[in-house]
Amino acid sequence: MNFVENTGKYFELLSETLFSSLLEGEDLTLNLIAENSLFLRFNANRIRQNTNVEQLNISLQFQSNGRSVEKGRTASGNKERDQKAFLELLASCRRSEEHTSELQ
Repeated sequence: MNFVENTGKYFELLSETLFSSLLEGEDLTLNLIAENSLFLRFNANRIRQNTNVEQLNISLQFQSNGRSVEKGRTASGNKERDQKAFLELLASCRRSEEHTSELQ
């Protein structure tokens, strides 16, 4: 599988985990920013450095009780670790929501 397919499956799994954890009256929007880039550095007509960068950044916009909280983090790509980390981030959004003013 390529980067796009792997990222799509990964994001779908993480989304299912988070959306199934929502309580009644809660809404969630997830945003994914993903990058797969190859950088080459040349010097004197030779490749001096080649680097492949893969990054996944996911943000959560959580809404409940007329309030909205947005938080995000970089995903590691490890499904089990990220599921736990993003469930903790969702819990953090819930705690922050209690201290946020209502949307106008």
